Amino acid sequence: MIASQVNSKHSQRLPAGLLLLVQILFGLLLLSGCLAKLLEPVEDGEKLSPLATPVPATLVPADLSPVEQLCGPVAPPGAWLAAGDVTVMIGAVVHPADAAVALGDAANPSPAPGNKFVMISPSLKCHKAAGERCLLAPFDQFVLLDSAAAAIAPEPGIAGVPWLLEDDEFAGGETAYGALVFEIDRDEMDTVLMYEDAESGSTVCLAVSLWALPPAPPPAPTPTPTVVPTPTPAPTATPVPSPTISPTPTPDPLLPEVGGASSGWPLWLLVAGGMMCALGFLLRLLYRKQQD
Repeated sequence: MIASQVNSKHSQRLPAGLLLLVQILFGLLLLSGCLAKLLEPVEDGEKLSPLATPVPATLVPADLSPVEQLCGPVAPPGAWLAAGDVTVMIGAVVHPADAAVALGDAANPSPAPGNKFVMISPSLKCHKAAGERCLLAPFDQFVLLDSAAAAIAPEPGIAGVPWLLEDDEFAGGETAYGALVFEIDRDEMDTVLMYEDAESGSTVCLAVSLWALPPAPPPAPTPTPTVVPTPTPAPTATPVPSPTISPTPTPDPLLPEVGGASSGWPLWLLVAGGMMCALGFLLRLLYRKQQD
C-alpha cells in the first residue's frame, strides 16, 4: 500500500528537463512583451522620459550679441587670425584720438558732438610664396562694428597722421603695419574690427576693447628713515700718574755717614784704627825677618 502511494507521487512529478523548458518559454514571453512596449511609437501629447528626450544636433544660444551673430567667435586682443593667405592682429589702440588727429593737420575733420575718434593699428602678414604678393585695400577690407553690429568705415580724409594704412601690396613673408581712424559714439566701449580678405572673401573679427585702464594704485609712501642718534662716548679720563715715592734709604749703622758734620763714628777712632793696622803690618814684617 505504501509502495503504491510512493509510486503514484513519482508519477505526478514533471521531468526536470521539461520544467526548465517551461521556465525559459515563460521568460521569453515576458521579454517580448517589454520590448514591444518600449518600441511602441509615442503619441502626440505624451511625455517622454528624460532618457528618451532627443538631443538636437545643433544648439544655438539665444543670448548671442548682434556682433557674435554676425561674426561668430571673436578673437581676443593680441590674437592672430587667418583670412585666406593673410593673418591679422591688432597691435595698438589709441582712444580717444581726437588730439592726435587734430595735431596731424589743421584741415582734419573733428568728430561730431557726442562722438570720438579711435585709432586702431592692425598688423597683416602675407603667407604666400616669396614671389607672390598680397593685396591691401584698408578702406574696402576693414570696418569697425559697434555693440549693435553697425558697420563703421574708416575716416578717409585724415592727413598728417603718421603710419596710416593705404592701398598697397606686400610680398609673401612680409608684414604690413599701419593705423586706421574711426569715428564712433563717445560712450561706445566694446567694438570689433572686421577684416575681409580681398582674394578669398573670408572674414575675421578681432575684439577692440576701449575700456579705460584702471587707475594705477598710489605709490607707497616712502618710509621716513629713522635716525638713530649715535651715542656720544663718555670722555675717557686721562689717568693721572701716581707719584713715585722713593723710599728713604736707611743708613747702615756700621758705615760712617760721609760728608756730614754729625758722623756716627768719631774721627779719632778711625785714625787710631788705621795706625793699629799699620803697626800690626810692621810687626808681621819684623817677625818674618827674624825667622829668616
